[in-house]
Amino acid sequence: MKVIAILATLATLVSACSTNDPATTVSVVSGLESTTVATAKGMMVQGGVADVDEIKIVRMRVLVSRMLLHPSDRADGDSANDKVVKTSPFVFVADSSGTRVIAQTDVPAGTYNKIKFEIHRFSSSEVPMYISDTNFRDFVNDNRYTVIIEGALRRGTEWEAFTYRSKITKNIKLDVSPSLNVASGATTELALNIAPSTMFIDGSKLLDPSSEAVFSKIENTIKDAFRAKKR
Repeated sequence: MKVIAILATLATLVSACSTNDPATTVSVVSGLESTTVATAKGMMVQGGVADVDEIKIVRMRVLVSRMLLHPSDRADGDSANDKVVKTSPFVFVADSSGTRVIAQTDVPAGTYNKIKFEIHRFSSSEVPMYISDTNFRDFVNDNRYTVIIEGALRRGTEWEAFTYRSKITKNIKLDVSPSLNVASGATTELALNIAPSTMFIDGSKLLDPSSEAVFSKIENTIKDAFRAKKR
């Protein structure tokens, strides 16, 4: 009976220790690396009725269906051990007001070298599920957009507001450099930023975001504008 009592006590202690293990948390923070895209000397402007001299990004929103972290000790094609950061649709937001937390979750301690996420377009059958949620209001209309960029552009001395809307879908995988070392009991921040300086530019041409003629080229610049690094 004494042996049984001792074993029961040990089991209780082990259970308590397991329950009270410190959380290992990853917090994904969004932001804009800058807000301005300016023309370089000799740069041509494509798509506009008049030259665009400067573009400012105020806010960028992206509809994401899920987000995963990839452990460094796994082969690049091995996704079986990817750790979930977010599995339900959410809106990635980066704006000129500063950084913000867009996702937070507990993951096993370890090193992670890639982050993966899916730019997701709602299907018509999904719309009723999210139509009453104000976070998704601009993504569940008849067009079911995936990316919305708000900003202003300057032609000479005149500024005008623009809103660029896209329906692109894309699975994006980014290297995290340096790798994210997640320690037990700590909250580790991963910055997932937008680099506006790479957007609206095609070679030596600045792309006018108000012109539908260059929308397809702008979409390619959006896919390459994400950056991931330990914060």
